[in-house]
Amino acid sequence: MSLTLTPINVAAQTAQPKANIAFASDLSPEVERLQTAATDAMASQSWTEAENLLLQAQHALHREHGVVTPKQTLILDQLATTHIQQEDYRQANQFKEFNHFLGQRSDSIDAQVRAEIALARWYLHSGQFDAARRLLSTSLKAALASEPFVPERALLRLDIELFSAQCCHSDDAIALLTLSLIHI
Repeated sequence: MSLTLTPINVAAQTAQPKANIAFASDLSPEVERLQTAATDAMASQSWTEAENLLLQAQHALHREHGVVTPKQTLILDQLATTHIQQEDYRQANQFKEFNHFLGQRSDSIDAQVRAEIALARWYLHSGQFDAARRLLSTSLKAALASEPFVPERALLRLDIELFSAQCCHSDDAIALLTLSLIHI
């Protein structure tokens, strides 16, 4: 795994204004309280305190819904943010990858695609171009042949190739670009 992270890009990508954070409506009062307290700690840049509160919220969710509950996706993103702010990029990467794992377990194709795009975007913004390329290359041929076509995935693939040392097969890149332009 290549971990050449760019803190400025990563921090900008993960910055979340407090007003934009919405909690799932079916969370327990304990989890909501912990998440609210963690959001306040993040707003005051108390990253260690926020991490502790988020881990408590995650453990409460695990007790209520199991370890692989998709209800923890916001908590995982917030945990990744706390680790980015503490310059612990490996741990941030693990939280992003666990979020992707949870998304891939979903029955919804849309949720699976969103999880793949989110992780690829994380890899791109954190300078892990090879990881992004590997992630998206597994679905490249299927994306070209599938309906409905997902332009965001194709454009993200092209973005990754712009920053990569070695470009993908040029025929695939041209086919993706052509399909993207048709669907936009």
